[in-house]
Amino acid sequence: MATLAKVRLTKFKGLPRHTFHLHLKEAGWRHNHRHADKYQTLLQYLRQNPLSQA
Repeated sequence: MATLAKVRLTKFKGLPRHTFHLHLKEAGWRHNHRHADKYQTLLQYLRQNPLSQA
């Protein structure tokens, strides 16, 4: 996973310190769902956990 994160994050050529953890979390999520349809997985998650509770 570390190699995947390193390769993925190097394309940004530097990240702000305050958003680095978010990029690292995304790389981890992509690694954990590498065999799944990421769009469907994300859509299913957002249906179960909407961003706004309005």
